[in-house]
Amino acid sequence: MPGRPRRSAAAPGILMALLIIATPAPASLHHPATPAMPAADDKQVLHENHERGEEIGRGLRREFIRLYERGQFPQALAVAKRAHALVTRLHGAEHIDNADPLLKLGIIHQTLGHLDRAREHFEHSLRILQDNHSRDRPHMAITLTNLGSLYFELGDYRASERAHQRALALRRAAFGPLSAEAAQSLYNLGVLYEHQQDYARAARQYQRAIELWSATLGSNHPFIDNTRRNLARVHLARQRTLQHHALSATLAR
Repeated sequence: MPGRPRRSAAAPGILMALLIIATPAPASLHHPATPAMPAADDKQVLHENHERGEEIGRGLRREFIRLYERGQFPQALAVAKRAHALVTRLHGAEHIDNADPLLKLGIIHQTLGHLDRAREHFEHSLRILQDNHSRDRPHMAITLTNLGSLYFELGDYRASERAHQRALALRRAAFGPLSAEAAQSLYNLGVLYEHQQDYARAARQYQRAIELWSATLGSNHPFIDNTRRNLARVHLARQRTLQHHALSATLAR
């Protein structure tokens, strides 16, 4: 039996990944009935089949997000598998269009606690983007953010830091150094450093994230309230640590 669905400590990264990739164009999830085949050459038929497949793929992406946000995780997993199979059939397993279905497979497997499978899908998604020399920096940043979250959950903190630092660099390049997207990566780094009890670095990341979100999203955004609570907790922990060190030094004299 799978473990109870969960989200990692850096869960806002996962949520933002889902929202950013959402496709606004409506599309049916059902394959349209196949009409009588007109007299056309093979290229035209292939083009029409691909157009139909792309429409279905857009619908599957929207359906995955709807199911995930409702907490219907087994159903979301089934939809992600369908999307992956569709792209593989249309374009091949290593085509760049498969980076997104693989990302979603990783997200749902991580949520369900299947961490090894999630890692496989995230790393495959990132490898496809890199092998195809993708210039889609936001998509690469999303994949790296989710990888960083997964590495955090697996206890591989070095790999988590590298992934979040790379995501931060890509977001700064794509959206600017003062963007809300850059703040997301700073927040994730703050979570990581806090967990490692590196309170000074955690405080700097949280403070910077608060400043960027306040400037871009407004001072009342829920992200900011949450980060302020984290920052207060870090300051308290840092103060206690300094007091403990001072007491230990006094007793050692």
